[in-house]
Amino acid sequence: MGKALIEHCDQADPDYLAAAKSCIALAEGQGDAELVRTAFIRAMTTAGVFVREA
Repeated sequence: MGKALIEHCDQADPDYLAAAKSCIALAEGQGDAELVRTAFIRAMTTAGVFVREA
């Protein structure tokens, strides 16, 4: 997820920052997977990347 964020998102974008922080928190055992997923999808969508709903 982190690699996709870095490759596709503007690192100054607030949605990118929120997603990155969420990913870090999850990796440290402090995040909620659904909240991370939501933040990631929001950041990718803001960057213009198509995200298919499963």
